[in-house]
Amino acid sequence: MSSDWKNPCYAVIAEPGGLAICLTSWCVPCFTYGMNLRHLGDAPEGANVFCAGDMSKACCLYCCAALVGCGCVVHIPARQYIRKKYNISEPTHGILEDLFLTWCCPCCTVTQEYNEIMSRTGGAAGFDDLKKAGNALADDAKKVANTAVDGAKQAVDNAKPAETKEEKKEEPKEEKKEAVAEAKEVEKEAVAEEKKEEKKE
Repeated sequence: MSSDWKNPCYAVIAEPGGLAICLTSWCVPCFTYGMNLRHLGDAPEGANVFCAGDMSKACCLYCCAALVGCGCVVHIPARQYIRKKYNISEPTHGILEDLFLTWCCPCCTVTQEYNEIMSRTGGAAGFDDLKKAGNALADDAKKVANTAVDGAKQAVDNAKPAETKEEKKEEPKEEKKEAVAEAKEVEKEAVAEEKKEEKKE
């Protein structure tokens, strides 16, 4: 049997998220959205829940979509899947209601979804969960940075042999030039000595 959301959309400081999640959603809704998506890793491909189970990618995707006014496009499938997963009744006005909430009230909506997920799954919520999520993002950032550094080092290492080959190619040319110059000097000296001998005779 279907049930309603445990908290209405306007109950932004309701537990288990409390004031910590309310403020986070108000300042950086993409962060709360990412925290929600990390719990939806079991979403099938057909549900179209973008970046399900991956907090970092979900945060970035939602942020980029919201910047161009299309945050609802990635948000609606996630909200619909949460409703399906926890057997929450469909809204009275269908997808239009989801569109209105995710477009006009995204901060309240992600907070409601967070409270629903955490009340169902249990575990640390609110400020403790924020710290855990922040550490997870920091670890992901370190991995990306390390990958970038390794890639740069590899590119430098790959460039070194090419430079060495070019230097090796240039070295014989320079040696030939020096040898030719020395030969010319020897010829000049020989010619000069011959002239001196002719003058003596």
